[in-house]
Amino acid sequence: MLRRLFAFFACFGAVVACAVYDESLLPLSGGGAGAGGVGSVGSGGAVTDGSAGQGGAPDGAADGTVGSGGTSTGGASGTGGTAPPIDSGRPDVVTGAGGSVASDAADAPNQTDVVDAHIVDSSDVSTTPMCPLLIDNMESGSGHVQDSLGCRNGYWFTYNDMTAGGTQTPAMTAAFNPIATMPARAGSMYAAHTSGMGFPMYAGMGVSLNNPNNTTRGTYDASAYSGVSFWARGTGQVSFLLPNKDTDRNGLVCGVGDRGQCDDHFGTNPPVQLSAAWTFYSIPFSALRQVGYGYRPPGGFDPRTIYALQWQVSAPAAFEIWIDDLSFTAGDGGTQ
Repeated sequence: MLRRLFAFFACFGAVVACAVYDESLLPLSGGGAGAGGVGSVGSGGAVTDGSAGQGGAPDGAADGTVGSGGTSTGGASGTGGTAPPIDSGRPDVVTGAGGSVASDAADAPNQTDVVDAHIVDSSDVSTTPMCPLLIDNMESGSGHVQDSLGCRNGYWFTYNDMTAGGTQTPAMTAAFNPIATMPARAGSMYAAHTSGMGFPMYAGMGVSLNNPNNTTRGTYDASAYSGVSFWARGTGQVSFLLPNKDTDRNGLVCGVGDRGQCDDHFGTNPPVQLSAAWTFYSIPFSALRQVGYGYRPPGGFDPRTIYALQWQVSAPAAFEIWIDDLSFTAGDGGTQ
């Protein structure tokens, strides 16, 4: 099996500039035997006596098909043929006795994986489609985040501490849709944007990943990934936050009994100073920290139960936040 190696430029919220942004899918690895080729002779008899022939390797032009042979009970079923080479550009092989999935980068959207998150192999033959790393590139012009594989279904939103006299665009009650990037960024026409002032405690924007009706946010399991990356620009100091069941009051964990208060989310603490220029950020889950005033889960950050991805300011001064090409980064899965 092949693995792709991903380098992560990350720290405690440190800014890392990057010239090229990779929106590839999770790395894929080849499996073993795939569907059998045309059978030669039936196992245990002549061709007319065998149930299915021994599987052959592909002929170089197309993947092997199930071995052909007779229909009597004289022979055993054919064994799986050899899968096509990795990155051959030919369709994946997903059938055959004992066969596994052969992964072609050119055919990556058709890969499947759930069992071990980032490797496509024999244990994944019957699993659901693998989710892409990309969460939203904003190019649809819609604040509804929904991919064709059904991996995520949520919405962009704004929020603030509701201080009297404070202003924010878009307002919390208004529809949130990406707008034209300003200044333009190569390969991008739209980005998520909010601006405002007058909120001394907090204001920001975010996106939910499990909220099909745009009413009540459910949790999303991000344990298959190692972090989050995005492009950003703007003014002010911004914290990237990942509220989950341990720190969000909807999780019914924090603020209960003698546990500490809610809203001390894991994030880039201290905040990141945004720049007027588009800058690439890659933030691993392992770099996320709490401020320290609220409930501290004994197991640390749990990526299996996140409610949203959020960008938040904490000052009454004017602020502006632009976010583009939001993506998960590949990882080995599991809690951090």
